[in-house]
Amino acid sequence: MSRDEALISEVIPIEEALKKYLREINAPGADTLREQLEQGISKSFGTIKENKYFALATFLDPKFKFAVFDEEGRNEIKTDVLSECQRINQKNSEDRTESNDETPIVIGDEINLESDEEASLVEDVISGNHHLIYGNA
Repeated sequence: MSRDEALISEVIPIEEALKKYLREINAPGADTLREQLEQGISKSFGTIKENKYFALATFLDPKFKFAVFDEEGRNEIKTDVLSECQRINQKNSEDRTESNDETPIVIGDEINLESDEEASLVEDVISGNHHLIYGNA
């Protein structure tokens, strides 16, 4: 089934698949075409794998989490996810302090979440022990 659009999580895997396919072409006289296509892909995608949002979307998509990034890349993204959770929870804590709401539970030294269940879910998703289930996947 072909589509006109791609999910943000599919862009990096598509780029990787195109590059892999081009490396495997061994037809006589195909060198020039292969080089031109590789240059076009590089020009179109650039350093997309280093883009925080594309990398995060790909990492969080269970279909691609372990297929695209090596261990170092996964660890960098995990750090980014935890940092973003900390930033959001810090802001929520500040908002709660101003409005005298309950103080959130502190999970380790890294992340504040409303409940142990939420903290466990975040840690499971980041570590790959939990797969998000959503429609049409």
